[in-house]
This record gives sequence, structure tokens and C-alpha cells, in this order.
Amino acid sequence: MHMGIRATWNMGPVVHAGAWQGLCQSNVPHTATPHELIVPCASLKAAVSACKKCTRWEQSLKLLVIMKHAALRAEHVTCSVIISSCEKGAEWQMAVAVFSMMGWATMGANAIICNTTISACGKGAKWQRALIWLTYMELNALEIGIVTYSVAINACEKGAKGSRALFLLTAAGLAVLEADTISYNSTISACAKGAEWQEALVLLATMGQVVLKPTVVSCSAAITASGRGANWQMALLLLTTMSTTILEANAVSYNAAINACEKAVKWQQALVLLAAMNKTILESNNISYNAAISACAKGAKWQWAAELLIAMEQAMLESDTISHSAAISACANGGQWEQAFKLLSAMGKAALEPNTISYNAAINACEKCGKWRQALVLLAAMGRLLLKPNSISLNAAISSCEHDGVWQRALQLLATIDQHALEANDITYCAAISTCAKAIEWRKALVLLTDMSQVLLEPNYNCYCAAISACEKGAEWQK
Repeated sequence: MHMGIRATWNMGPVVHAGAWQGLCQSNVPHTATPHELIVPCASLKAAVSACKKCTRWEQSLKLLVIMKHAALRAEHVTCSVIISSCEKGAEWQMAVAVFSMMGWATMGANAIICNTTISACGKGAKWQRALIWLTYMELNALEIGIVTYSVAINACEKGAKGSRALFLLTAAGLAVLEADTISYNSTISACAKGAEWQEALVLLATMGQVVLKPTVVSCSAAITASGRGANWQMALLLLTTMSTTILEANAVSYNAAINACEKAVKWQQALVLLAAMNKTILESNNISYNAAISACAKGAKWQWAAELLIAMEQAMLESDTISHSAAISACANGGQWEQAFKLLSAMGKAALEPNTISYNAAINACEKCGKWRQALVLLAAMGRLLLKPNSISLNAAISSCEHDGVWQRALQLLATIDQHALEANDITYCAAISTCAKAIEWRKALVLLTDMSQVLLEPNYNCYCAAISACEKGAEWQK
């Protein structure tokens, strides 16, 4: 084995690098490497480079350890390549570890190595770490260029830190660095994720002033920002503006606009956009339909939600758990508990696994129609499927008991809070108090009101109203 490694050096560094990669994957002890093998340093560098190309960051690290044991000096380029392989593998911890190991090489980090480390932290959604390394560069007087700011901004975008990204973009300008389109796009996207839609729109307008042409990515991010800021009109205006320029809106642009309409409960506009997509060369996808179904759910348009599920099948798109859960929510908001049950059952036939959200939507449908028996059946089914009910599940189930005044069931459900490792909230107690009021169990209602203070809950207006109603119905208004 060792003779084979030595022999491959004469066959060229690429072949030798491949042999080294095989050695790293084998069980040969690292302790044998520096003493028993003839290891030209150029060969190790070639091996490191080969590992980077095939994103084998584990092998890169092994080679770094081999170099350390062999007392070989790792140059900036070698360490940069190793950190880059970690960055490509989204292994930010390993990238930072390699950065720390550079101390044995008696050399300091350069801007390229720092930039790659910042990028690795960004891919790992560790924006704080990325900014720490940026500070490291400042303290060590390393050159901070537009690439540095771009990767740091991208890290902030991954962490939805719009204000941080804006600060960095501004800092780049103050440093007389010309930010590129990628930097602006990342900052706009960061503002979108941070619900800072006004800032996103200002940035989009600023791009034209600094002689940068907005791209489809820029506009799509601005549409997303507008949607998250509940400004669906601006989202549609941006989408329309794209069609009047040389930019062609893509599926991402339309999906962002449909999502904006969904958040604003503008189901008609969502359906219009979905239809517009289908009339173009753009192919609508699950995201498009799910957003439209969700918009119909918020608008209590359960018939349209059901039609969209059928349309997905006709478009050869596989509906998923999100699609069905949104349609069940539409049935709940439309007071159609039987349709909700049918859709929940259809999920099993379609080999889809209902989740807690699916069951919560169905229980909510039962609650709105006062079908407490069916709600309890669904709650029990969750346990059999090893789905953990949450406070939404129990609150809806307790509320369903109010219609028929089955206060005993409501109190039994309330007693299971600890069993499910949940914390009751004011909604939970208000639902139970309202159920007692319906059954004219004013004493129980007052006990529940007192119990709230014992679990450090402050009764709200609805809780007091429900308790007063219970006393009124029981002719105990003096209480």
C-alpha cells in the first residue's frame, strides 16, 4: 500500500492525489504517515484540491492533520482550499476549526481565508459568527473588500437580519466600495425575511440610482417583502411593472405575489394570478397551488379549495400534506366539518401522513359546528398515530364542548393538560368557562376563574364575560 502511494508520485500529482484520497478513506493509521511514507508537499496540496472538487471535506481535514503530524507547513492556499471544501459542504463548525488550527502553521490568516470562513458561517445560518470574523478582519487590519461584505450580507440574509444586512451595505458604500447586484439582492431578501418591506423597496429603487439593473431576483425579493408587510397592492404593482420592462416574471415572482394575496386574505386575486401563470409558459407548482388554497382557506371558500386540489391532480402535481391541511382549514372556516373529515380521510388513501396541523384543522371544523364527539374522536386518533396534540388541539376540542354544554368533558380535557406536557393559556380556560356557562354551572365557572391566578394566568375580558354569563344564567349575579 505504502509503496503504491510512493510510486504514484512519478505518475503525476493528480494520480497521486487520487491515491492519497484512497488512503484517507482506508484504515491506515495517521501515525504511520509522516514516518513511513515519502510525502511530497505538492502531492498533499494536489490531494487537498482534489477533495475540494468532489466536496469531500472529511478527507480534506484528514490531510490537514497528516500535514500537521508531518510538520509540513500549510500555506495560505492549502488552508483556504480546505476551508472552502468545508464551506461547500455547509460545515461551518469544521471551517472554524480549520481556521483555529492554522496557529500551528505559524502564519496569520489572509482575506481569502476569512472570506471563505464567513461564507461557511453564512451557509450554516450562523450570521453572528460571520460578523465576528468580519470584526476579526478589522482588528487585524486585513483588507475588507466587496467580496467580504457580500458574503457577510448573505449570512445576514440567511438569518433574516435585514437591519444588519442594511448596515453592512451602507458600510460598503462608506468604504467607497461599489456594491454589486448580488449584494443588493441579498440585502433585499434579508429585508423581506425580516418583514422590513419599506427598506426593501427603497433598495430596489436605489439600484437604478447606482447604475445597477434590478434582476428578476431583486424584484421577486421585493414582492416577497411587500407580501410579508401586508402590502399586497405593492406586490401586484411590482409584478405588473416587471412585465413592462425587459424582465420576465418567473414562477418565484408569481408565487411571491400569490403568497402576498394569501396573507392579505385576497383569495380572488390569488386565483387570478394562478390562472395567469397557467396561461403563460410558466409552470405552476405545489407552492403556487398551496398558497392559493391557503388564501381560499382564510376566505372560508372551501369549494374553491377543494377545486384547486382536483386541479393539482389534473396538472399532474402531487398534492402534499400542506395542500390538504390548507383545504381542511378552508372547510373549518366554512363550517363544513363533514368535508373536513373527507379530506382528512383522503390523505390516508393518497399515502400522505396527516400531521398535527391537519388534525388541528379538522378539530377546529368540529368545534365551529359544535361536533364535540367527532372532535374527541380526532383527538384520540392523534394519540394512536403518535401525533402529540398541542394547545391548539385541546383548545379547539374544549371549545367544541360548549355547543351542547358538556362541561364534564371540557373539564376532563382541561385535566389532561399536564398529561400532554402542555401549558394552559387564557384561551383554554375561557373555553372551559364558556362551556360551564352554557350548562349553567356557575360554581364550576368561578372555580376555573380562580384557578387561573394559581397557574399565573391573568383572566382576560372574555373570561370575565363568560363567568358573568354563567352567574347570570344561574341567577347568582351577586357573585
